[in-house]
Amino acid sequence: MVTCANCGAENPEGFEFCPSCGLSLKPAERTAEERKLVTVLFADVTGSTELGEQLDPERLRSLLATYFSAMSAAIASWGGTVEKFIGDAIMAVFGVPIVREDDAGRALRAALEMLVRLDALNRDFQGRHGVTLRIRIGVNSGEVIAPVGTGAQQLIVTGDAVNVAARLEQVAEPGTVLVGERTFLAARDAFRFGEPVTLELKGKAETITAHPLVEVLPEARRGVPGLSSPMVGRDRELETLTSLLEESIETNRPRLVTVFGPAGIGKSRLVQEFIRLSSSLRPDATVLRGRCVAAGHGITYWALGEILGAACGIALDDSADVAEEKLRSGLSEILSVLDLREDELAQTVFALATTAGISLQDNPLERMEPREVADEIGRAWPRFASAYASRGPLVIAVEDLHWAGDQLLDMLERIVARSTGPLVLVATARPEFAQMHPGFATGREDTSSVSLRPLTEEQGARLVEGLLTVADIPDDLRQELLAKAEGNPFFLEEIIRRLIDEGALVREGDTWRATAAARQTTVPDTIHGLLAARVDGLPPLEKLVLQEAAVVGRVFWEEPVAKSIGNGSVSVALLELERKGLVFARPISSIAGQVEFMFKHALVRDVAYASLPKVRRARAHAEHGAWIEQLAGDRIDELAELLAHHYGTAASGEDADLAWADDPPQGEAVRVKAVESLLLAGEVARRRYAIDKAVELHQQVLSLGRSDRERARAQEELGDDHAAAFHGDEAVASYLESLTLVRPDPAATSERARLCRKAARMAAEKFGAFRSPPDPSLVDDLIQEGLSAAEDDVSRAWLLTLSGESSLYWRAMKGDDPVPMQLRIDSVREALELSEGLDQPDLQIFAIRTLSELYEVAGSYVLSIETARRQLALLDRVESASERALSLFAVGMGLADLVGEYDEAIELCRQSYELAKGLSSHERMHGLYGQINPLYHRGRWDEVLSLLEEHVEYFRLEADVSCFGVRGGVMFGALTLARRGRVERSMELEAMVPRLDRALRGEGLRALLASATGDHEGARTLAADVLARAEATWRAPESALAMLEALAALKRWEELAEHVAHVRNFAGARRRPHSGCRRRSRRCGGLARPVRGGVRPYWRTVRSRPDQGSPCRRDKKREGTRSPRRGPPAVRASRGQARR
Repeated sequence: MVTCANCGAENPEGFEFCPSCGLSLKPAERTAEERKLVTVLFADVTGSTELGEQLDPERLRSLLATYFSAMSAAIASWGGTVEKFIGDAIMAVFGVPIVREDDAGRALRAALEMLVRLDALNRDFQGRHGVTLRIRIGVNSGEVIAPVGTGAQQLIVTGDAVNVAARLEQVAEPGTVLVGERTFLAARDAFRFGEPVTLELKGKAETITAHPLVEVLPEARRGVPGLSSPMVGRDRELETLTSLLEESIETNRPRLVTVFGPAGIGKSRLVQEFIRLSSSLRPDATVLRGRCVAAGHGITYWALGEILGAACGIALDDSADVAEEKLRSGLSEILSVLDLREDELAQTVFALATTAGISLQDNPLERMEPREVADEIGRAWPRFASAYASRGPLVIAVEDLHWAGDQLLDMLERIVARSTGPLVLVATARPEFAQMHPGFATGREDTSSVSLRPLTEEQGARLVEGLLTVADIPDDLRQELLAKAEGNPFFLEEIIRRLIDEGALVREGDTWRATAAARQTTVPDTIHGLLAARVDGLPPLEKLVLQEAAVVGRVFWEEPVAKSIGNGSVSVALLELERKGLVFARPISSIAGQVEFMFKHALVRDVAYASLPKVRRARAHAEHGAWIEQLAGDRIDELAELLAHHYGTAASGEDADLAWADDPPQGEAVRVKAVESLLLAGEVARRRYAIDKAVELHQQVLSLGRSDRERARAQEELGDDHAAAFHGDEAVASYLESLTLVRPDPAATSERARLCRKAARMAAEKFGAFRSPPDPSLVDDLIQEGLSAAEDDVSRAWLLTLSGESSLYWRAMKGDDPVPMQLRIDSVREALELSEGLDQPDLQIFAIRTLSELYEVAGSYVLSIETARRQLALLDRVESASERALSLFAVGMGLADLVGEYDEAIELCRQSYELAKGLSSHERMHGLYGQINPLYHRGRWDEVLSLLEEHVEYFRLEADVSCFGVRGGVMFGALTLARRGRVERSMELEAMVPRLDRALRGEGLRALLASATGDHEGARTLAADVLARAEATWRAPESALAMLEALAALKRWEELAEHVAHVRNFAGARRRPHSGCRRRSRRCGGLARPVRGGVRPYWRTVRSRPDQGSPCRRDKKREGTRSPRRGPPAVRASRGQARR
């Protein structure tokens, strides 16, 4: 059934018009024009003014008519279309109406032929008119917009490529061809060019590079110059070909094998390797090669002509007399093994000469009918092949059979059927050849085929390694290269070549290194031309379906494509496209009830999409967005990103504004849809912790937003994105920008309160996630502004809790808080009471955590631990995995630092880590550090090292933050390695952690590390520096410990006694319930105590038991090398900084 696009009525197949409304049921022509990659040729006669002065107007018109006719014929013979004549200038386009993969090469061959034809014309012009013409030619490739379905007389292409071609022609020397860069890059393997020149062209802001064309190369080069790789992934196919050769030798009968595969898949390389291997295994084997060409003169039997020329040693530039001599002498020797009569020999030579286009005097075939000529050639070639094979095994390779005509195909079949001897004829062809010539070499015992599949990812990686040998290429770029090529060796080589051309891959000695430019490299024109030619060669409906499907994406569904096309013929077209290997139906659809397809190659989709005008792209994206929105219903979150892609591209894609120029209200409606869908998609991405994607989507809203409210929403969402990733600087900057945008709006009080809360919380609670933490006074200002704007108890409770958190931030940054501690505690208690009646578990758990930390700073350690444990009972009610992970981490570190409950701390932080696996790398480091710290103190160093490398990998991503959990994990790992004697690796890790003045605890660990590696003087100096900068000892407990160890090791007893007294006072005054720091000071103080009564008796006692070492060392052995537990306020900093 066919559905009418106008009224929706269903009509039987075969109806041309809808009976219900009378409109046509034929596919709609959605695009009257297309974007195409074409090559433009401009040719102009020089000195035309002087010519006009010399000749009568009628004579001049006659001369130019002859000239235009000859030049047009040369252009048409290579597939070009003359767009227009401008005075005595000619403009031609290659690629319109149909793109061909070698349009650039065709244009250059046409240009050279125009010069040759002009030489012949000038001999006639000189004799008839007394003048000669000189022309200059410019050729350039690029994108243009071109009409579709119009005649040549209406052909008008526009684009910068046209202008550049005209400018190149104007600066070319008479009698020369000047070629643009893109044409040169596409055709450089088949032509020889002169030295490049840099030109300043009229109307061009930048200089361009041009290349003088010299000549056609005898044979096109393949691969990347200077790079080579062993053949990869074709061992089975190569074995098949060699076995066919052995079979032909054993049976003394010919074999025909066709190697099928899409362009670039490696057919020629396989044949090349087969020839090399055959020559190695069978030194007596002979190889003859020919190729079919897509365009040119006398190409019917071109491949056989090349084979004959190679057999007789005839070169393309040999004169006619030389070619005849070589042909006769060569064939006389080759055919001498056959028992031919003299007339049969002569007839064979004439027939073979006709095949090769070599003129022989009195050739009888020139007077025969075409059928008789074909018969003579059909007898001559089997004789030639049999004579060659009688000498030894013969391999005949015919490449690009898809360009061959029926005459050549018939001849190849006759060669195999009628010849004798060990002969393998191996041909290469693209898959479409089998569709165009289904009867070729089928159903016969002497024929077979080999089909090449794309390389696997592993094989593609081996090819890259083979080409670039030693390469310093980032893994993601390597994966991008392999993904773009999708197993096609030619595509991979051309992409690498493009990267080299553009300086994206540079050679430094023996190593290839990727530069920043590698991220911007586009698909090479050589690949684009191949794929565009295939798309352009499709029937109109199939091509239209492919283009509309490309707008949906690489994965697409039949229904939206059918809606775009406007009738029910899409299913048939999709089946044809599937049969041709361009798309395939997926067995399971990601959208229920929809038939899902996928482009077989991503580059095919890209080329089909690029052929659509940008106006059509924008409108099609809007149509598909509406379809998805209607389909999704209340499950919009599942398709949010897809919806955002279509609406976003419709509103802000390149030149998308052109689509709505004649309908501004519709354009505005699409823009609003884009803003809403992008905001939603970014939020959904953030919920699944795809933070980079969330940021990308929300930044698009900033470029689309037109009102302060829209931009404020986007900035707030960006703040949430960065906060989720623990990017403090960026988060607060976005929140403050959003706050600036909403402040002028008196109705935006709730937004102000919310933004103040978010910014203050990020700064105060997670200051370790900042590169440059904001001043604490900003946090208090935000809290006060938020409280003045808050209109509900929830907002007020959050802000009151943050008032308590601000106290912790003040002490961490400034050493003291200008607001009395009791006022801060009272604020949090009030918030906690409010939260308990509001059913806000996230708020409640935050208030409990903050209150616990305030109790700790105030010295109420038992109350602090009891309060902290209350978080565990609420975890099941908290939806946010990030909040649950943070609470587990905070409680775990409190248990470790305050009461030495290391085993429970390890388990809680392990749970925190498991939750953080789906969160940011920062939060994963919290979970890892929360285990590493207590494991180190428990002496379970193997387990520390098992977690260390993962922590280090995450640390590389954000080494510039001050969070003690981020830095401390690496430093504790370095300390563990040093204790194990792995000093070199320990120093490597220590060097990874940048020195930060405000990261006092991290620098304390650095001092401990110096002590552990025997640098006791360095440890003492570093510890003294940190302690001098710390406003209180509790902010630098590791430094205090490092000073104890260093002074004891250096035997500076007086200094040790003073430092021990200081540490005892610090630990004792805090009345810690589990003060390992105080115990350590007592034990180390044992070294200092004899100072008052003489140190020698005590020291002799120590020395008499060298196995025990110092009391400090004995203490380490008993405690599993636990470092002292921190002073109470230090615990606040430990948990707070680590969490942050």
